Amino acid sequence: TGPSSAPMRTLFNGEEMLLFQNTLKQDGEEQATYGGWSGRIKGRQIDYILIASDPHTVVESGINRHQQGGRYPSDHYPVFARVNFP
Repeated sequence: TGPSSAPMRTLFNGEEMLLFQNTLKQDGEEQATYGGWSGRIKGRQIDYILIASDPHTVVESGINRHQQGGRYPSDHYPVFARVNFP
């Protein structure tokens, strides 16, 4: 489910109780979190780490596209986030 799908729009733009922040801030076309075992990077983000919008601060986030010898541990890339909690 991409970020513009109805379920994700509800989480990002819904009622105050349901308002979440996507920790992954990817710009451009290279935001795919599904690599399909092939190493592709262009596509939609379909994996998320969601946090309540306030008062947490996302310090760092990204997509781990590590491979070893051309082999990937999964068809999805792991996403990570470092978050400061008050």
